[in-house]
Amino acid sequence: MQRSADPISGLGGFIDVSALDAGTHLKVEYHGKAVTAGDHLTASHTKGEPAVSIEVDKPDASASRFTVVMVDPDAPSPDNPIFAEFLHWIAVDVPANQALQKVKGGGGGGGEVVDYMGPAPPKGVHRYVFLAYRQPHGTEPFLDAHAQKQLQSRGRKKFSHAAFAQERGLGAPAAATYFCTAASDA
Repeated sequence: MQRSADPISGLGGFIDVSALDAGTHLKVEYHGKAVTAGDHLTASHTKGEPAVSIEVDKPDASASRFTVVMVDPDAPSPDNPIFAEFLHWIAVDVPANQALQKVKGGGGGGGEVVDYMGPAPPKGVHRYVFLAYRQPHGTEPFLDAHAQKQLQSRGRKKFSHAAFAQERGLGAPAAATYFCTAASDA
């Protein structure tokens, strides 16, 4: 896996990286190997759902729950991202300092509300961005059945992580990471 010299800069212009919480760390792993921001991974390596956890340094934040969103801001191509953002995954109710449990609909150990779809870039090199949002306290499950159905039925093209966060009262992402996949790797 190769990395760029300043990996988080690859998200500049997409999110305000200065607003990320330095005490919150989003960990994403595929097949037991951690993703470092800017890694180049193949589509076959990222075909299956990743293991995700969010570590918080502050003891008072250890009861926090998070929503994790994975999007492709380069769909269908970096030169012409007319489908951006393409939604690849949403998991909610992910507890701080624990791994995401694969539970449909969220609750207890967290779970998927939009099924994972692995990368399959048709052209160019795409960024696949994971964003972790701290959920407001006392909102478990974070998305009720009606909200989940709305998300699932809206489709994946032209999703907006910023609009989703605003609609749900999430604020700015607390943590983020990303990897790149090239069409030639798909």
